[in-house]
Amino acid sequence: MAWPDLEDNVHITIGDFCVHVHVHGEGDAETFRQSVLKLLGTIKSNTEKLMSSLDDDLALIQSQGTQIAGVNTLITTLNQRVADALSGVTLPPAVQAKVDAVFTGLTDNSAALATALATDAGGNPLPPPQPAP
Repeated sequence: MAWPDLEDNVHITIGDFCVHVHVHGEGDAETFRQSVLKLLGTIKSNTEKLMSSLDDDLALIQSQGTQIAGVNTLITTLNQRVADALSGVTLPPAVQAKVDAVFTGLTDNSAALATALATDAGGNPLPPPQPAP
């Protein structure tokens, strides 16, 4: 990056960003220039880290959505297989209660997981996701 004379103004473009610095007063121009370079480097590095972190978060959220869909499919499939296997069969009440408890637990856990992903730590609903620009 080429630096202009710092006696008056500095206009620097980094990607889609443009930085304008107006310098006035007495002082060591090279020290100032190095300070600005260091600051811009830090801003750029932090921006890259944030974007990387957002990409990681988005991938995790998409993975969680896939996992929730998988759990829902598992519950539906198991329910149907058990219903098919037991068609015309009468289970003893204790066994039937256990089968019912399994499916109730699976359904409740799936609902709890979906709720946890849709709320913040305080239990408040998260705003709907905004589409990417």
